[in-house]
Amino acid sequence: MIHGKQYALIINLIIVIFFVILTIVINSQMIRFGLNGLGDVRWHIGWVQNFSAQLQEGILYPRWLANTNFGYGSPTFVFYPPLVYYFGSILRIVGFNSQQTMTLLFSLPILLSGISFYVYGQSKWNSISATAGALSYMLCPFIIHSVNFGNLSTLWTIPLLPLGMFFTDKCLENSKWGLLLTVFVSLIALTHTPTLLIYTIAWLLYMIYQTQEKPVIQVIITIIFAFAGLGLASFYLLPAILEQKYVNIDYQSGSMGGFSTLPWKDLFMVDGPYSIGAKNVIATISIAIISIIYTEKRKPYLKHIMGWIIFMVIVLFMVSNLSEIIWYSSHILLKVQRSGRIMGLFYFAQAVLFSWLIKSLLGLKIKQQLIPITILTTILFVNFQYGYNLTRQSPGLNAQTQGVVSSREWMEIALFEPLSEKLLDVPEFRPQIISPYEFNPDVRESTPVIDGIPTPNIIGGNPYFPVPKLNKPKMEVLQGEGDIFIENWSSYVRNFRINVNQQSRIKIRTYYYPAWTLKINDQMHDIDILEDGTIGFSLDQGIYQGTLNYNMTPAFAWGILLSILSIIFLLVLYIIFNNYDSVMFFWKTIF
Repeated sequence: MIHGKQYALIINLIIVIFFVILTIVINSQMIRFGLNGLGDVRWHIGWVQNFSAQLQEGILYPRWLANTNFGYGSPTFVFYPPLVYYFGSILRIVGFNSQQTMTLLFSLPILLSGISFYVYGQSKWNSISATAGALSYMLCPFIIHSVNFGNLSTLWTIPLLPLGMFFTDKCLENSKWGLLLTVFVSLIALTHTPTLLIYTIAWLLYMIYQTQEKPVIQVIITIIFAFAGLGLASFYLLPAILEQKYVNIDYQSGSMGGFSTLPWKDLFMVDGPYSIGAKNVIATISIAIISIIYTEKRKPYLKHIMGWIIFMVIVLFMVSNLSEIIWYSSHILLKVQRSGRIMGLFYFAQAVLFSWLIKSLLGLKIKQQLIPITILTTILFVNFQYGYNLTRQSPGLNAQTQGVVSSREWMEIALFEPLSEKLLDVPEFRPQIISPYEFNPDVRESTPVIDGIPTPNIIGGNPYFPVPKLNKPKMEVLQGEGDIFIENWSSYVRNFRINVNQQSRIKIRTYYYPAWTLKINDQMHDIDILEDGTIGFSLDQGIYQGTLNYNMTPAFAWGILLSILSIIFLLVLYIIFNNYDSVMFFWKTIF
């Protein structure tokens, strides 16, 4: 005989299997034919490959990718969150090849989005309502666009949103959930920084709303646990913030031609990655109207539904160009780069509406359910059809078709020759070679593939960032005379011997970053930044043994210390708040 818990377990297992099958169907184009090369996928392939290779060298946190930029290197993971690349590296280490790894990295978030929303939904409604919301979330255009256009890190934040709401609601009820909320916040921080900013603002507004329904002390406790998660991720966040002055981080907005918002008319007329399109406008309005009609006699439901409808309208306003005055009011907000990044919040709210509506319909007769269920099913089918058609517009890397895969040669280098020093990295992580005040957003770097290799092509004037050149020697004498013998050249350590006949100036084919330190004959030696952004130094006549090491910067060291202190602080918080009655007594005594 099957008991209640066993029955629930079987139902949950069946639903998860259904989500797995749906994920395979949604992303079948990529699974069958490989990546299409659109968007940023070419960068992510190289990053995963190089990150994995350096982990296998014994570097626990590969912050400097030595083989990118034609071997000049890049401090990519000082500024780009590393979590997805750790996971990709695990897939590589356990035996998946490069193409299988990338396919899994673009497929698993679809599955996890369904599962995480289902977990959140079950805690608020029931299995049927949670499943309906999860289907809406899995099939939303924001996910399919993120998959199709290579927005890997953004894609991985989508399943974290329902999970974060789940932990937040649980922590508001019981402080024992605070540890998991803290871990969640740190996961967001280590996955995608612009999304962290977006979620933090939306989450704080949600917490303000919760003060109307929850004890203020419990809201404060929840906020403390959440912000402890930022402290936990300080080993990444602190250097990513404090060391931006060493690179051309503003190129991110410059390459976009400035901060990007969507004209409000296009928001409704164009089916694009950050618009909702005409079909989705009709779908959203339909869901809202049906929700209001079928919950008008259930005021508690109606209150929640109206709240989510208002939230969706606010999100659309913030995506449109009508909100530009708000975005441009803060330099921090501009770091988001484009307002469309917040569309994930819109589709999460839409999925919540789905769940609330299904919960409302379950108490009605079958005849009353027929019309709204038909409309909701049609919306799900239209979203599925849209995603299905979109992913088939471009051929995959392994497709036997006449179509051309964008950046095929670049992708093949990243997949099969990632350590060959034939790959570029993004310009924003290269060192500054002129004053940051001379930043010109009209100067950009395009990367056509010439003779099978990505080749920098500067558009719009003289570059304010260095441009690497292919097949340059690892070290060379720029002025003077001498012989250089390279003894070891690994990602973080370069050993060499130099015999100079007169005072000489030496160049190392490595972009400058303050983490690099130079020792000559076991003594610290000054480093110069050359005109092309590489490391240079001078020597008098003689024979020298040199070592170039990539070490911790002060910001990284302080970040690690702050992360450790955050762990200790978190444990103390957990012990204190575990005795909730004592905390409430203390709060009431004071206030």
